[in-house]
Amino acid sequence: MLEDISILIAHGPDNGQRDVVLKWILDFYKATMPDVEICIGELANNKDFCKARALNMAARKATKNIFVIADGDILYDPAILESSVKHLTKYPWILPVNKAMNLTKESTEKLLKENPKWPIPLEVSSIERRQVGAGLLNVVPRKHYETVGGFDERFIGWGGEDDAFSISMSILCGPPHRLGFTVHHLWHPSGDMSNYHNNVSLLSRYCQGREAIEELIRERKN
Repeated sequence: MLEDISILIAHGPDNGQRDVVLKWILDFYKATMPDVEICIGELANNKDFCKARALNMAARKATKNIFVIADGDILYDPAILESSVKHLTKYPWILPVNKAMNLTKESTEKLLKENPKWPIPLEVSSIERRQVGAGLLNVVPRKHYETVGGFDERFIGWGGEDDAFSISMSILCGPPHRLGFTVHHLWHPSGDMSNYHNNVSLLSRYCQGREAIEELIRERKN
């Protein structure tokens, strides 16, 4: 069932914690989901880091028909993907997660010393996020990703690209179906937020309906 899945991951190398976390997560996929295709879009990790561009780079590498857009710092039960693929027969796209647990720095460091596997091989301390939005983990047919033109690369730094993608998908392809699974987020330093105000302004245009979204997609293609 997982043979038709491409995992899309955006990464900004930092010669530090983010790189260590991603390596562990990639080993986790190899150990627990060896049949999936891993596609990484990699860009310099600085204030101009563009997660949207990195994800679009990853999508261009993908050869499968189902895209799993996954943050490169989360681990989860492999059964999530099997359940999500089954639900794609009824719904246009899937948001599998309704609970996210942020591991502490200390628990992350301990976990990174363990061999990756599921279930998590040790007791960890974590804090539940107050809300789970449109990011972390999405399961999307390739054809719908292409319909919305992928991610908008005008979002720079932290924030906005996941919500813009979600709004575009919901309006042009149909609303998602949310499942009840949990993901675990490994600790790393926070991203750059210096462009957040501009990202919010761009995101506001996506909230103005179908015609506005279609115009935004045309702008990106020109």
